[in-house]
Amino acid sequence: MQGKILGQKLTRRKFLQGSAAAIAIGAAWLEGGFLLGRAQEKKENMTETITYGVCRGDCLGHCPMRVHVRNGHVVKTSKLGHPIPEFERICQRGLTHVQRIYAADRLQHPLRRVGKRGEGKWEQITWEEAIEEICGKWKDYRQEFGNGSIAFSDCAGNSAIDSRPYTKRLFNLLGATRIDNSFDNSFFSGILDTTGDSPWSVGDDERNILKAKYIFAWGSNLTEAGHVHYAFINKAKDLGAKLIVIDPNYTIAASKADWFVPIRPGTDAVLAMSMLNVAIKENLTDEETLRRGTVAPFLVKESDGKFLRLSDLGQAEPESEADAIVVRGIDGKLGQIENIDHPVIHGTFDIQGYKVTTAYDLLAERVREWTPVKAAEICDIPVESIEKLARMYAAGPTTLCGGYGPDHYANGQQFYYAVMALVLATGQIGKPGAGLNGHAMSGFLENYADIDDIVTPPGCPEGVTINAPLVPEALISGKHGDKPLVLKSLYVYDQNLLGNQTNRQLWLNALDKIDLFVVADVTMNDTSRYADIVLPVAHYFETDTYDMSYSGVAVYNAKAVEPLGESKGDFEIVNMLGKGMGMEQEFSLTRDEFLRRALDNDKAKAVGLSWDRLKEEGYIHILKPETPVYMHGEGFSFPTTTKRGEFYRENVAPIADVGKDFDKKREALPCWNPPYEAWTQDAGGFKKSAAAEKYPLIFTSKRPKFRVHTQYSSNPWLLELWKEPVVTIHPNDAASRGIKTGDVMKIFNDRGYVVVKAAVNPANRPGVLVIDHGWQKEDFIEGHYSDLSSHKSDVMVTNNAFFDCAVEVVKQ
Repeated sequence: MQGKILGQKLTRRKFLQGSAAAIAIGAAWLEGGFLLGRAQEKKENMTETITYGVCRGDCLGHCPMRVHVRNGHVVKTSKLGHPIPEFERICQRGLTHVQRIYAADRLQHPLRRVGKRGEGKWEQITWEEAIEEICGKWKDYRQEFGNGSIAFSDCAGNSAIDSRPYTKRLFNLLGATRIDNSFDNSFFSGILDTTGDSPWSVGDDERNILKAKYIFAWGSNLTEAGHVHYAFINKAKDLGAKLIVIDPNYTIAASKADWFVPIRPGTDAVLAMSMLNVAIKENLTDEETLRRGTVAPFLVKESDGKFLRLSDLGQAEPESEADAIVVRGIDGKLGQIENIDHPVIHGTFDIQGYKVTTAYDLLAERVREWTPVKAAEICDIPVESIEKLARMYAAGPTTLCGGYGPDHYANGQQFYYAVMALVLATGQIGKPGAGLNGHAMSGFLENYADIDDIVTPPGCPEGVTINAPLVPEALISGKHGDKPLVLKSLYVYDQNLLGNQTNRQLWLNALDKIDLFVVADVTMNDTSRYADIVLPVAHYFETDTYDMSYSGVAVYNAKAVEPLGESKGDFEIVNMLGKGMGMEQEFSLTRDEFLRRALDNDKAKAVGLSWDRLKEEGYIHILKPETPVYMHGEGFSFPTTTKRGEFYRENVAPIADVGKDFDKKREALPCWNPPYEAWTQDAGGFKKSAAAEKYPLIFTSKRPKFRVHTQYSSNPWLLELWKEPVVTIHPNDAASRGIKTGDVMKIFNDRGYVVVKAAVNPANRPGVLVIDHGWQKEDFIEGHYSDLSSHKSDVMVTNNAFFDCAVEVVKQ
């Protein structure tokens, strides 16, 4: 075959010589410094067109931008403009998309592995050969081992609806196994279980933060991870708001704070419960919010932990629509909440043989043990600081900007349940300046698309979902819980699995059980390097699509240029695979038809949004300066089962039930236990972890300005600013090990190791190592930082606990 390269060993940074040459020849222009490699033409001879696009690599920005094209090549990006000035910006990553499109490691042709996995030896094949081989094997696997023998795994490398959502149509119709990536599950479990989802992710319109008096950035390095969103915090500070940053390390965000509160890693839930303890003791809670907007008046049966219902009183059939929850009025009257004028939120009662207690009294009892004195020892925060934090939070109006930091410990969900109980009890939600906001907790996610019938057609065979941290051991043992598991093929898309999942070495061992490993991606990365077949995916600006920016702009992401080489959009790849599996009719939709159908619904029509209008106008500002500010929980109403804030959960269950025991009574309310590994001292009656006896340091990472996870990690311009991974270490930890800035050190534990350069930094908490997140294997001197992390999760929430990782370090 013409162009076939046999047995050539290729690295990520120097991929196919033919591809690199094609890139260098094909696209590069000079425009105010945007030089890629081709000789400059005189500006007057250039014809420039401008299309519109969205940067959608899941940094929680989704920034709309202009895409500038000359002679069929993207030459630069620029800001789109927005009537709300804080949204009118794009970051350094968004400005370097030209470098991503024409990167040396850009995949341009389907490839088949010819050496060992990970060796980097490939042959170029045609799309027809790739689809025939993949689908031929998939048919054989399904016939011999069943539908579930094929698995799909994704994340958010491309958040547009024609990518991840449409690919779900394929694995739903196949009845395939879905591997849930299990990133940030603790964050979303704690918040969604308590106050429900919203059109704005889990929080408010960002303009609401401008009315806050106090802003609590808790476990969120906002200036780095969400600098688009940080603009609103900066403006709020200008208007007089106080920024309080709670974090183990002195981050860039902490440097902007009015008050930095250093906290011991993995103890955030204790601090939140102790603050609530103070608020209750000092009568700082909001009784109106508790009574009207939460489950505080609901009566919990001692016998089973369930809410008292009409069926318990013989007035309705159990589990029927009429089986409403019962509350008690101050006059002793029992009835449904809407029929009781003043329901009590305190008290224990005997009602027709049931001993019941209000949910709020159970909450107060739970946090009673978490006194400031006890919390001070566990969290390493002075008693006076805990009390001051509680009073500030309750005084409000307070906005919580909770980040993913606490999520990254195995006990992470405990923080989010605890802090949401604090939010509800103090009434700091659903009001001007009070609520959830900033980066992880806000953003305009209402995309107005309705594709449920497309993604999950009627009659799909039922598939199984497995959480990613459980997959390696399940593959190796052949069992998931008490059920047999046979996976023969894994299809990974929109995710650099081996660059981001915990316990990378265990994943590599588990992949030996996979016969056919297929990766669809834009670049040659840690995951695609281990594939059997690699499918080249188009860049964002090489296909038509629609996306909703977090700034409330609906954008027609136009096909600015043709896909590089033979790369194709995820939509087209899925259609080819579907047809290859014999489903010609099911995968006959064109991209244009799909997007038109997606926006042909009443919700989109109500805001004047349609596919044809978007294509004609380019973008539509759904959110305007005069648009009323949205506040999650406004009017004491939440999108939960009870329509109230649920700090007490009556139906407690693990998100991945694999047959392990758990204490329902304990988990129904906020609780805490130390991290599994990252508990490196005796404190508060809790002994240090077994791992810490051998490995006394905690290994963590921070969000960098220059990458979104591993995206942009090979971008030449950004590498000029930060060229290699560096791990920061506190001066005390460095001195005791003879380490100085610039030294090479080896970080290790029983799972693996990584060799990197050191930087001594007093901003680190003693005992904590910090690396900037998003590097890949070839960036390290040796090893890989994901080889250090543990896949162990809490029984309640299966999650990638990146920071729950004990290590030691030695100078090389």
